[in-house]
Amino acid sequence: MPSLYDYYFPDAPQSAASMASRRFKKWNRAFESWLRERERTSGENTIKKTRLAWKRLVCYCKKMPWEINPQDMQGFRRWMKEEGLASVSINSTLGIIGIFYQWCQEHRIDPACPEDFNPLKGVDRIKRRKFEAVSLWNAMEVSALFGLLRKDPSPLAKRDTAFFRLRLGTGALLKNLLELRWEQVGQDDASAWICWREHGPRISLPQEAWHAVQDYLSVSGRLDNMQAGTFVFVLLLTPSRESTGYKREDWLEDKPLSIQVISKSLKRYGRSLGIPEAKLNLAAMKRTAIMQRLEAGESLEGMQAFMNSCDTRSSLKYKLELLKGQWLRQKDDTGGLNIQVEPPCRSRKDFVGSETLIHGYYRRRQDPQAVKKVLAQNIERMDDEIHALQELMQGLLDRELDDTRLLEVYSRLATSLGNMLSSRASGDDAAQHRKDSLTLDAFDQFYTRLGSEFSRQALQQAVARFAGSADEKLAEQVASVRVLLGNVYRRANENVDDGEYIHLANLYGLGCVRLSKLLKIRSPSSKGRLDSYISWCIDEAIRQFWRENVGEEYCRRNLHPGNN
Repeated sequence: MPSLYDYYFPDAPQSAASMASRRFKKWNRAFESWLRERERTSGENTIKKTRLAWKRLVCYCKKMPWEINPQDMQGFRRWMKEEGLASVSINSTLGIIGIFYQWCQEHRIDPACPEDFNPLKGVDRIKRRKFEAVSLWNAMEVSALFGLLRKDPSPLAKRDTAFFRLRLGTGALLKNLLELRWEQVGQDDASAWICWREHGPRISLPQEAWHAVQDYLSVSGRLDNMQAGTFVFVLLLTPSRESTGYKREDWLEDKPLSIQVISKSLKRYGRSLGIPEAKLNLAAMKRTAIMQRLEAGESLEGMQAFMNSCDTRSSLKYKLELLKGQWLRQKDDTGGLNIQVEPPCRSRKDFVGSETLIHGYYRRRQDPQAVKKVLAQNIERMDDEIHALQELMQGLLDRELDDTRLLEVYSRLATSLGNMLSSRASGDDAAQHRKDSLTLDAFDQFYTRLGSEFSRQALQQAVARFAGSADEKLAEQVASVRVLLGNVYRRANENVDDGEYIHLANLYGLGCVRLSKLLKIRSPSSKGRLDSYISWCIDEAIRQFWRENVGEEYCRRNLHPGNN
């Protein structure tokens, strides 16, 4: 749960919490209580908007909550407008902050404030007209989208074509369309239809939309097995694999299509065509469907059924008139379309060998031969990596780069270098040796008290055997990281441009951090080896006790390492 400390003191919220005044702590407790109430009654999206609203307010005004006044909020509104925020975002931000102050006023959080204290009083919201600045598709853009989809023969393209045809052929809620089931669509002698609820009215479907649905189900191998309760639009099991989707088994029939997947697909095709970004959303498609239906001569009663609207005739007529004004202003705007473009590739290409491989940083496994070669060298320190990192940092300065990322990357590399140097010179090993020695002394005293003999050497050998298998895996991981660091370093010393050099230097720093952590874990006196072995012995003793007193079958089902 976020708190006011996170917004006012982002660099050190924990330290601020211990030093804050009693009044600020009181307001922070109120803020957290209010957030918990909103979390119980509102969705996750509302909580995200709440956090963002307070981040914006504190970014503009560093005053404490009880010090903010209406003049500050007026300035805050102007600042958000200058920052380019949409009117709806500005009004939402102001409303969220006002609700918090109203809640504090009702609960009398701060008696030092006036009873009617709310800095949002008298601050006007930005007036907006219905459908102000909304986007709609024109006929040329709709034609270009389906023309591009026709060039793509994949089952995914067929599915998306059917969905977009239904989106433009119905005024239904998006949730209803995403979770459309087979019994809700059909065709009789007159025409194709769709019914959104049981015993509800049937809405006629354009023939091209119905044909697109049948084509998609036929190509995907699902048409013959469709039955009542089956989702029409579903997710593909492995969408990145080539030549998939032609069999029923390739689809997740119990998973309806998600808004994230279909929106991403719309943006992929729309951006290829050059359609403005503001139109690449499913809400713009629904508005376009409404206007196409209205222009086709649909009556007001028919539009009410088509939109599944509960508005009165006068209210619906007013909204449609406003929407029609936006439609008339945008329907003839056809500039910027690139209808000759080829459809985007939606399947993964498997590379052969080392094709396109530059440095291998993101590979899951490195070249086995190169790893074995590094393992044979048995390098324990990071002197070579430290020297290489210093060279790359100097290279950043020598290039005299005028890049906004330069300072960020150089600072990160300097931090990595400092951590590497400090870990090389730290006395953690000696401290761990002392701790292990004290543990062994305690064992010695315990065994002496029992009248038994304790062998330090035997225990240390058991610890070494216990950690042996983990050491082998760690050694291979260390060697793999050294291989990729060498690849990155060699690539950076080739004739690369400034942007790639910055990227490679950043990768090298990240690799050094990873290597430093692995070496610390692999250290012979690494913290936790003796402790881990003792914990394992205790767990094993407990498991043995349960086996002897409760039974093997019970232990097998209920006892797991680390959960005893």
